[in-house]
Amino acid sequence: MFRLLAIPSISTDPAFHEACIEAAEACADALRDIGFEARVEPTLGKPMVVGHRHAPPERRERPRVLFYGHYDVQPPDPLPEWKAPPFEPRLVNDPRHGKIIVARGSSDDKGQLMTFIEACRAWLEEHGRLPLDVTVLIEGEEESGSPSLLPFLAAHGDELRAGTRLFATRANGMPIRRLLPPFCAVSPFPKSPSAVPRETCIRASMAARL
Repeated sequence: MFRLLAIPSISTDPAFHEACIEAAEACADALRDIGFEARVEPTLGKPMVVGHRHAPPERRERPRVLFYGHYDVQPPDPLPEWKAPPFEPRLVNDPRHGKIIVARGSSDDKGQLMTFIEACRAWLEEHGRLPLDVTVLIEGEEESGSPSLLPFLAAHGDELRAGTRLFATRANGMPIRRLLPPFCAVSPFPKSPSAVPRETCIRASMAARL
């Protein structure tokens, strides 16, 4: 997670376009590391990441879930309010939540992304394969209105088709929610300044083993 959090993938500022590409590649690498087929797809804006881990064709057809998240983050302004550089992730002790990870994007949406990936990793370590087919779509323009999302869905809708859609962000008003119901919005983290409890990721991984 720290590698991804250290990348200033600010989609609203063209000066950070290369950082957004780096973040997309980091997401694809994280998926490949747990056995997904993953690729970075260029768009007219920021690239999309698409990943699949499906059962072999000779096995019976299984349910498929589509996981959606985004690797772009909001600008860290105002900088004086940060106690440390926003793209230098660190562990701190929080009076309310205990040990937490603090960095821009740790609670929107990189923490949620990595929780899902690490939960898949834990399940695979315990069981050897996932209990259903999983497709992953990670975009890089959620914080700037998702201008590339609708054209991408129009071009790749068949590949992304799934019976259940899991959103690792608040999905209200998002184009993907309108196009791809049903949905389940998952945002388990507290609303504090870019702070994700480290234990949340651990609990998710442990729950995946049950």
